[in-house]
Amino acid sequence: MILVIIATHYLPHVGGLELATYHLAKELDKQHNEVHIITPSPDPNNNTTPIHMHRYPIHTYPDEHPIRAFIDGLTFFKKTVKTIKEIKPDIIHAQNITNSIPAYIVWKKYRIPYTICIHGNLELMGPFLPTSLKRYWPQLPHIKEAAQIITLTNEMATQFEKELGTKPVVIPNGVDLDRFYPAENNEKKKSVSPVILTLSRIDNKKGLEYAIESMKKVHAKFPTAKLMIVGDGEYRSELEKLVEMNMLSATVEFTGLIPNSEVPVYLRNADLFLLPSLYEGLPLTLLEAMACGLPVISTPVSIAPEIITTWKNGYIIPFKSPDAISEAIIDLLSNSDKRRQCAENSFRAAKETMSWENVAKQYAELYQFILESN
Repeated sequence: MILVIIATHYLPHVGGLELATYHLAKELDKQHNEVHIITPSPDPNNNTTPIHMHRYPIHTYPDEHPIRAFIDGLTFFKKTVKTIKEIKPDIIHAQNITNSIPAYIVWKKYRIPYTICIHGNLELMGPFLPTSLKRYWPQLPHIKEAAQIITLTNEMATQFEKELGTKPVVIPNGVDLDRFYPAENNEKKKSVSPVILTLSRIDNKKGLEYAIESMKKVHAKFPTAKLMIVGDGEYRSELEKLVEMNMLSATVEFTGLIPNSEVPVYLRNADLFLLPSLYEGLPLTLLEAMACGLPVISTPVSIAPEIITTWKNGYIIPFKSPDAISEAIIDLLSNSDKRRQCAENSFRAAKETMSWENVAKQYAELYQFILESN
């Protein structure tokens, strides 16, 4: 099978969508498919991969130059259509709705089917999906003519079926088990201080203020316990003030941004993973923490309730509840047998259901079904 993936962002820029595109392409390539990635994302390091890359860098302009940015986008679409014509793929995979526009043009001219995988909130899909025209979304031709729309979670599928008038297929992202795995005995941290780790962009939708407030009760029970907040963002200064106000400077640590290569190290040196977020698409960090064998504590966002209920690897806590967070942390830190069982269940869930090999097989089966149906 010859597959083209159209992705607005790609490596070396690191983000959830970029990593998902890379791992999907890599695994499909391993499964004897010919995979091409078309992207406007530049690569200043000229890194090479086993995947066929087609990079058409475009200038990105700030908000005061929307017309120039729009023209650049159309130029990229034109180059994308030309490249797809030359490749002659069996099927096209558009990462998010905007990238389905050139795929739709190809469908109309050459009848090459395409899928759309939606990775985030529909209202953040850019100028080609204006919220003011929301009632017309189901009639937009590049959505209507897609062979299949794919979402990452059942929650997203329900929302998008309502908004787009079509039922998506759910295929979650995977986790790289070659990088994320439990610590060996000789790798385990030497410190006896329990570490509760959060790993995310720091903004006002991540619920980190409730995690910080929870540490007052945790500190009273476990004086050496530490909440480690990995990441950075515009809300950090507000959270640092909250830490000072609650006299938790010795209990809460802000690491700032860390290199992507160090993320597995931080996870393997933690005791618990905490996701207090108010909203998530598909929290890749949750999957990575599970692959590293961590018990998890999460609000009921995205796939967290389904995972934790099925695999019994931690706790689901209410939104905006410092008391619930502290109770879950204290319970797990107080009970080593329960903590060990949750850790084993986390790793088993990641290994059995969340590998990129399994995810790529689901995509390959979907592609094959579409090709046989056309």
